[in-house]
Amino acid sequence: MADIILPLLIVLIAGWIGLLVQVPFTGALIRFRANYTPKGLQLDSEGQAQPYVGPVVSNYFAMLRRILRIEGWPGFWKGYVPSAISSILVVIFVGFIGATIPKTPGASHSITVVNSFHLILYAAFLSLLSTPFTILINRAITTPHRLPWFGLRKSLRVLLTPYELHRPWMLYFEPGFGLLIARSLHVSWLVFVQRGVRRILLPSLNTDIILDGTDNDVSDTFSKLSPVALGFYIFFVILSSIAVLTPLEVISVRLSVQRNHSEAAGFGPAPQDEEDPELEYAGREEDVIALRPEEDPYEGFLHCAKSILQEEGPETLLRGWWITLLASLAGAFS
Repeated sequence: MADIILPLLIVLIAGWIGLLVQVPFTGALIRFRANYTPKGLQLDSEGQAQPYVGPVVSNYFAMLRRILRIEGWPGFWKGYVPSAISSILVVIFVGFIGATIPKTPGASHSITVVNSFHLILYAAFLSLLSTPFTILINRAITTPHRLPWFGLRKSLRVLLTPYELHRPWMLYFEPGFGLLIARSLHVSWLVFVQRGVRRILLPSLNTDIILDGTDNDVSDTFSKLSPVALGFYIFFVILSSIAVLTPLEVISVRLSVQRNHSEAAGFGPAPQDEEDPELEYAGREEDVIALRPEEDPYEGFLHCAKSILQEEGPETLLRGWWITLLASLAGAFS
């Protein structure tokens, strides 16, 4: 038993330390993708026409600077607590099914398991787990309020509506199963499509062979690679990262930060919630980003994608594409 618990504890501690470094950069990416900038025409304070409504942040690094200017250093670590809790559950489950824990910089885009059954089990669990935690993490990052690190009850009342608090299963179903669809497509693409293409083009990198101990010479393994097949695989990873994974991640962010006040599912009104918690704003005079008005919500996966294209332009679906590309390339050969 100790042989199992001790490695898990080491991995968890290392993961929590890694999150201290990762969360600020992930948080900036989430905010960059969540920022709602519909095309419009309004006048600024000096009477000049503005082509966009809301805070216009042109790139990822500009978002980092904006967070620092408005919320200070504490703003970078929003979302750390739900990220840490999520990592605990993932590590426990990965250890339970006998999967190897990715150790590469692209761990979130790297899947290494020992057989097909574990692969399917891992994909299903990751899709189900990632949906509610994607909501909590992304809302914790994008909320303009300052959340207590250890006040779980208060934080949940800030991040979730009374409807969501009393019916948490609705997090999977609204809006129109959109977030669950986006997360499932993302996980399925990484686990089945990208992994399957690698097995076809680069069979010498078969993870099962390496895990079985029949090919432990890494240098010999890479020497067997076909340059043409390797080139096609790298091209596929680049194309899929930009054209498939990045839009799915942007859509996931948009749907996850949209709070659900609906009672149209037929369950009747939600129980009366306690008084709203006292809210303290993290920003100085302004919010870091603007979110889509809750009065005009996305209705589902396809509606979200079409609305982004029509209201903000196709470039919005590609926000942070190079970060997704780097993560995919880092995990492509692990």
